[in-house]
Amino acid sequence: MIKGICFDLDGVYFKSTGIKGFVQELTKLCGDEQKALHAMLWDEEINQFKQGILSEQDFWSYVNTYLGLSLTVPEYASLLGKHYEIDSNIQKIVQKVRKLGYKTLICSNNYPTRIRILQEKFDFFSDFDVRIFSYEVGITKPDIRIFKKLIEASGLEANEIVYADDQENKLTGANALGINTTLYTTFEAYQQYLISLGVLL
Repeated sequence: MIKGICFDLDGVYFKSTGIKGFVQELTKLCGDEQKALHAMLWDEEINQFKQGILSEQDFWSYVNTYLGLSLTVPEYASLLGKHYEIDSNIQKIVQKVRKLGYKTLICSNNYPTRIRILQEKFDFFSDFDVRIFSYEVGITKPDIRIFKKLIEASGLEANEIVYADDQENKLTGANALGINTTLYTTFEAYQQYLISLGVLL
């Protein structure tokens, strides 16, 4: 029986336009889309930032050097939050199931600048009972250990949780522990998956 419903943030709870818009903003400033993509998605430094290894100041100093910019951390934060939107359909589900007694959970590879600006803009913490962020626990998905943290913090059994992520490779650790998982593609498909598990909607 499902008792906890867990979401990734980018591409599920928040529309995928957020990070894409940020990369576009950086591209306008530095004139090189590939370098902007590398800085925010692929370089080792962004992975270390998400694991809490690099400090906020150190990461954005690296971005400044790499992209030839001179922005402050608050300026990066402002650009980062500019294009984000909550998926209203997902938010309605989150709020509805919570009222019905399900625990609502986040498990996200993330970093403090983004979480802080999105919380300031949307107060999204108020939708969730448990929040697991990679930079706080020092582990990124799909590592099985971050999902163990999720299970522990939720107070639930693995098979009582359902987890949705828009990247299939991020589901492997959850699958290994027996968490119910689904690749998020469309809201309609996700809604049907929840219903198939007996979740009251």
